Amino acid sequence: MNIKLYNTTSPRNKLSKTLNLVADITGESNINVGEHNTQFILSKGHLTGVKGSNYLLCGDTGKYYYIENYEIQNQTVIITCKIDVLMSYRTKILSNTCTISKNENLSNAYLYDNGYQLLSYKNIVTKKFPSGLTDNSIILMTVG
Repeated sequence: MNIKLYNTTSPRNKLSKTLNLVADITGESNINVGEHNTQFILSKGHLTGVKGSNYLLCGDTGKYYYIENYEIQNQTVIITCKIDVLMSYRTKILSNTCTISKNENLSNAYLYDNGYQLLSYKNIVTKKFPSGLTDNSIILMTVG
């Protein structure tokens, strides 16, 4: 099994995270590879790499995990991890076609957004007509 230990400072809700490789470990076994929570067993010699990382990639599953906790038992380090669904499935997420109704940088007045404040002011303008409207030949039209 190939496990890559990373350190990341990217927020958890970011789709593509910036990763710094701490250690690349091969040939280590695992206890339980589940869909959401997973535990890996590493030899105690990899303890410094585990301490310096908060993120890992399992090469067999191709999924990214947050390191939640680790403990030392019988000359081994047991790492408890939780899957990062955004990084694990980012190619599938990016391949979707959808309409984004809210964006952190841009706003669109045509889409409903309770965080985008629309302002409207009354603007009453009076124009004096040069002569009175005495016959039906003059039509006054306003738009607004």
